[in-house]
Amino acid sequence: MVNQKLVNYLEENTKKGYALEQLKTTLLENGYNALDIEEATNYVKTSQNKESSPNKIAHVAEKAVKSTDLKIAIGLTALWGVLSFINIPALSNPASQTDFIVACVSIIIGIFLLISAYGLWTIKKWGFGLSMLSLVILIIINLFGKVYFGALIDVVILYIIYKNKELYQ
Repeated sequence: MVNQKLVNYLEENTKKGYALEQLKTTLLENGYNALDIEEATNYVKTSQNKESSPNKIAHVAEKAVKSTDLKIAIGLTALWGVLSFINIPALSNPASQTDFIVACVSIIIGIFLLISAYGLWTIKKWGFGLSMLSLVILIIINLFGKVYFGALIDVVILYIIYKNKELYQ
């Protein structure tokens, strides 16, 4: 059975900023049983982990809700994904093989962008990775196609999402 007096002492003093190891040493020096101290310490560690997990999730969710720039970046990512389907007519009657390949790649990237926008919106780790990959590929394609304004917008979206990377870890 856990010694509630020790648990209370450890909880009160860890809230004040003292390290558990320092408190354990103090208790040992004051004649408390080492097994009782260890049991109380494990109990406090377990209760702190249970409390910190929902708090961390709440903090992440709160930050995501308040992050207007992230919402805009996710919206633009989804919009880029939808706009990529403009190239579908090029698949049925391509002017050249290059046009066909560009249309196919554009549509595939668009699908990736839509999926990654969903992952970003629902705060999934894979959404972050997929959006980074998709946007980097899109930046490269835009630079090779000399679509500098599109590449600039993609860089801004990439920056905003990357700036909020702690939400996705």
